[in-house]
Amino acid sequence: MLQAQPWKEVSVFQVRVTAWWGARILLETPIGEAYGIAAISYAQRLYCEAQTALTIRVELSGNERIFGQCKTRLSVTARMDSKLASVLAQFYGELERTAGVERRFVLFYERHNGNLEKLKVVLDRYRQLPAGTPIIEAALNDGERKIVNVLNSLLDSLQINPEFRNLVTVREELLRRSHLKQLQPGTGEPDALVVRMPISGIGHAG
Repeated sequence: MLQAQPWKEVSVFQVRVTAWWGARILLETPIGEAYGIAAISYAQRLYCEAQTALTIRVELSGNERIFGQCKTRLSVTARMDSKLASVLAQFYGELERTAGVERRFVLFYERHNGNLEKLKVVLDRYRQLPAGTPIIEAALNDGERKIVNVLNSLLDSLQINPEFRNLVTVREELLRRSHLKQLQPGTGEPDALVVRMPISGIGHAG
C-alpha cells in the first residue's frame, strides 16, 4: 500500500518544484510543447497533496492536466518496493481515475542519473513511433535496451497484482503519456530552479 509522506519529510527540492510551477502560473509561461500538447497551453492552477508536496496536479489553459511526482533521486530497478514502482503505480492510478481527460504524467527529479537520461530519450522517441509498437523498438543500443527490459520487467510484475489488473490494457498509453524532467537549482539552464523562498518557516498548520 502506498503512503503519503509526512509534511516534515518533504524535501527542499519538492518545495522548489512547487514554487517553480507557481512562478509559471504567475507568468503564464507556455509549457505545452514540452509535454506533447498545445504549445500555447500554460499552467493556471496547481494542487498539492494535503500532507505533502510529493504529488502535484497542474491544470492547464487548454483543459489539459499534468500529474507530477517529485523525487530528489531515483534508481531504474525492477524491484517492486522501489521508488520507480511507486511512481508508476501513482501514474497508473491517476490514468484510471481521470479517464477521458487529456493528461500527462511527469517525474521531476534533481540528481543527475544516466539511466533516467536514457529512459527519457527512449520515451521521447517512443512517442514518435506508430501506435502498437513495442517500446523496445524505441531502444537503439544495448544500454537503452537494458533500461527498457528493466522497465518492462517492473511493469510485468505490477500487472499480476489485482490492484493493477487493467494495466495490461493501458500500458502503452501510460508509457506514451509519461515524461521525465530533471530540474536543478541554480544551473543557469532555462528550467533551473531559481525561485528564492524561505524554507525554514514552512510547516503544516494545525
